[in-house]
Amino acid sequence: MTAQLDTAVLVAVLTAGSIYLCLSRRFLRMLFGFLLLSNAANVAVLAVSGDPTGKATATVSAEASQVAAVDPLPQALILTAIVIGFSVAAYLTVLLYRIYVDTGAATTTGLERDDDLGDVGEEAAG
Repeated sequence: MTAQLDTAVLVAVLTAGSIYLCLSRRFLRMLFGFLLLSNAANVAVLAVSGDPTGKATATVSAEASQVAAVDPLPQALILTAIVIGFSVAAYLTVLLYRIYVDTGAATTTGLERDDDLGDVGEEAAG
């Protein structure tokens, strides 16, 4: 297989695995699915940027204008996406932990609202 086909298969497997995990009812699997999806997106952007074989580094000089250079923009975008993905993952981790502490449920099925809580709120208001 070629490198492009290998990369396309890798992106497809990562995306399929992330969708499977994101559709799970468990919070931890959802978090892992999000992390996998962000990595799949980063690999996809890197694959689209092109093959850097035989290209010079992106430097500023008189010789660099004559030689085809590697585009540094996709690498900068991926680095930014890694930082943003890490911060969103940290936020989701704290959010899911807080939901677990407040409700005692580690799945989405444990988050249904009790009918008794709605009655208490109506009695306090009226």
